[in-house]
Amino acid sequence: MSHRPFRVVFIDDYSPFCDSLADVIEQEFGDKVTPIQFCDPKKAEEIIAWIIEEKPDIVFLDFLLDREDPSPKKSMQIYKALKRAMVPTAIFFITAVIPSDIRFELLEKEARVLEKPIMVESILSIIQACLDIKESK
Repeated sequence: MSHRPFRVVFIDDYSPFCDSLADVIEQEFGDKVTPIQFCDPKKAEEIIAWIIEEKPDIVFLDFLLDREDPSPKKSMQIYKALKRAMVPTAIFFITAVIPSDIRFELLEKEARVLEKPIMVESILSIIQACLDIKESK
């Protein structure tokens, strides 16, 4: 069995956010962790297909993914498709605002939600914890 790097995916329509996180991850973890970015919400189907095929270790998903449509439709489409496909990936929503009805729906589905402003240290801690779990198996 070939060893592949631990892969962390950021799905966010604001590429500077993804770029800065990728830089910090590379500095912190070196070649042990590979950050991957998707910044075009119009390619939701391609993103879903890639994640189902490649099964990254963690996905950080912006809740309000599409600036042209400020609703959670795209992020929920991605989340629900990955859950239906039973992808063994830890998925974390990143958001500043979640309406209470959707927050309740996410809690029922046991979704993980990180609220903005998020500290980079929190993301690094999540990655380290998931990496530790993977390495202990």
